[in-house]
Amino acid sequence: MTLLSDFEVIRKNAVVIGEGTGPLVVKFSTGGVNNTLPAILLFAVSGLTIVDPATAPQVKVNGVDIGRISPYPGSSTGELTEESMAWYTQHLVIPSTAKLDPVNANGNTLEITRADLGIVLQPPNPNPGQFDDFQVRDIVCFFRQPS
Repeated sequence: MTLLSDFEVIRKNAVVIGEGTGPLVVKFSTGGVNNTLPAILLFAVSGLTIVDPATAPQVKVNGVDIGRISPYPGSSTGELTEESMAWYTQHLVIPSTAKLDPVNANGNTLEITRADLGIVLQPPNPNPGQFDDFQVRDIVCFFRQPS
């Protein structure tokens, strides 16, 4: 059986999500998608140090929660390290319930929330913010098309 697929580069350049920014909200196209099948969201992350999975950044496509972004595997202290500042790739499955739009240009919405530290930091902490600043880049959606 022949399978057709395509991809959409949602964002190439790095963007900071965290203190002083809102969530990242981006419109994107998936022309000709077979939205009865799952798709894959691929992206690179840097600087995420949050250690509580419950407050990690949430990723939504068309309002459907598809998962959370994980910190660098060696991150256990919540502190920035050389390793956590490196770029590393993650992927999430976009379920068919997200109903990717096969027709309309920019008919889909990707949302990545901020990482809530879950605490109010007190001085003398040099970063008294409520959110863990991190970056994402190279966000790509891979999807299948009818054959």
